[in-house]
Amino acid sequence: MVTTQNPASKYYHVGGSLPPNAPSYVKRKADDDLYNRLKVGEYCYVLNSRQMGKSSLRVQIMQRLKNEGFVCASIDITGIGSDVTPEQWYGGLISKLWMGLNLLGKVNLPNWLVDQQLLSPVQRLNEFIKDVILEKVDKNIVIFFDEIDSILKLNFSSDDFFALIRFCYNQRAENPEYRRLTFVLLGVATPSDLIQNKEYTPFNIGRSIQLNGFEAPEALPLAKGLEGKVSNPQAVLEKVLGWTGGQPFLTQKLCDLILKFAEPIPTNNEAKWVDQLVRSRVIKDWESQDDPKHLTTIRDRLLSKQQRIGRLLGLYNKILDSEGNKAGKVIFDDSLEQWQLRLSGLVVKENDELRIQNRIYKNVFGRRWVNNALGEWEPYAKNITNWLASDCQNESFLLREKVLEDAVAWAEDKSLSDQGYKFLIASLRFARREIQTKLVSVEERLKIQNQEHEIVLSTQIKKNQNFLDIFAAERQKHTNLQDELAKKSLTLLETTMNIDKQRNVNQNLIKKINALVYANSLLFLGVIVLSFVQNAFPPFIVILLYSFVVFLSWNYDRVLQYFEGKNKR
Repeated sequence: MVTTQNPASKYYHVGGSLPPNAPSYVKRKADDDLYNRLKVGEYCYVLNSRQMGKSSLRVQIMQRLKNEGFVCASIDITGIGSDVTPEQWYGGLISKLWMGLNLLGKVNLPNWLVDQQLLSPVQRLNEFIKDVILEKVDKNIVIFFDEIDSILKLNFSSDDFFALIRFCYNQRAENPEYRRLTFVLLGVATPSDLIQNKEYTPFNIGRSIQLNGFEAPEALPLAKGLEGKVSNPQAVLEKVLGWTGGQPFLTQKLCDLILKFAEPIPTNNEAKWVDQLVRSRVIKDWESQDDPKHLTTIRDRLLSKQQRIGRLLGLYNKILDSEGNKAGKVIFDDSLEQWQLRLSGLVVKENDELRIQNRIYKNVFGRRWVNNALGEWEPYAKNITNWLASDCQNESFLLREKVLEDAVAWAEDKSLSDQGYKFLIASLRFARREIQTKLVSVEERLKIQNQEHEIVLSTQIKKNQNFLDIFAAERQKHTNLQDELAKKSLTLLETTMNIDKQRNVNQNLIKKINALVYANSLLFLGVIVLSFVQNAFPPFIVILLYSFVVFLSWNYDRVLQYFEGKNKR
């Protein structure tokens, strides 16, 4: 496609708010809704994504209200600053109201602030509304607070500010003067964002104004800018809307791009030409061509909250899957993630369902972009993708051991996508099965070892039993010998008694008998002692002792000779 361009057109307005008399301003249903609500004094809020035309809507409605005799003031919250103290912030807000409501010649603001210095910042604002605005302005007053989401970035709580707005609303029941005062909040926020302290009453006043994209009948003023450039402006505009879904910024930008091209657009081939223009000048290399910033703003908002990236992109993946699948539609449930996706501008609510706002977004922020974004955020995104591609069957992609421990620790303070949680749960279950398998294996090994130990122990017991049987037999022999020795001892005792009577007859015989008695007594006592201590010594020691005693008994004559030799010495 040829890229030669004309100088920038003056018909279309790309970026920023449109002036009241802008020819390309598209009046939508929200224009009349907001105007009619404010005329009857209803508090309103227009909370939507960026570059949806909120500020342009404010400019148009302010002009219409002024034409009806209303006094209007518009306060851009970003102009007060964010790195300020409560005193500075509320002081700046009072100053902007003083100038916006044209009170410069009616009130000496510096002197008034000195008089109120003992009050808290929010009390000073309350007094300024009651004693200055309602006293000095005698007409109906509408105050627009634009970029209201900027107040949420202050380094102090903004709950008191929103509580004061609700206070003014409630004062209408007691003070009729407050019925002349109406507030409008515009910005990128949810109603629940406005008062974050759960102990405060929620910000539940006012009317929500729905600001949707351009419908084909509403967008006809844009076709006028294409006259003389294309043969069928309305057909080209419809093709543009088919790409943008009526998103105001993108619609103005595409119309402006068409008007800038110097070469004439081929007749009866406008649709194909618009397709090529969108793909080459918007979608292709979009990050370098995104001027003024729009797609980049959406991307940054999606990825700004590191703790919730997985949850947001997981939900967005579901919406991508639901396109063309009636059974898989994502129903709007007012959850925080759904609101954040809507405020990014990427998706819109339609018939209680969420859908991607337009074809440009679907092409730029498609499946590949989501996977890449998750890949940069999730340390195991590739595993998830491969696991899901296998219909959650290939367990080789699941995390294990240290990698799984690190992944669980990383995910502790984050909101993951449903697929992310499903993957981690599957990994944990797989790890648990592996541990159970290892435990069973260990139990089996222990069981085998126990069986081996039992066999060894049984063999040892059998060996010990054989030894015990042998020892018992020997013990029985010893017992029999003891009985025999006892009988011999009795006999010897009787003989000794007889010999004692005949001591003078045969002295040598008595000595022999005494020696024999001594030896046998020793044997008897040794056997008796052995019978008591045999369990305290190893079997072979007992046998040795027994053998020694038997030796003494069998060699008593030598013992006798030994004692005789002792007596001679």
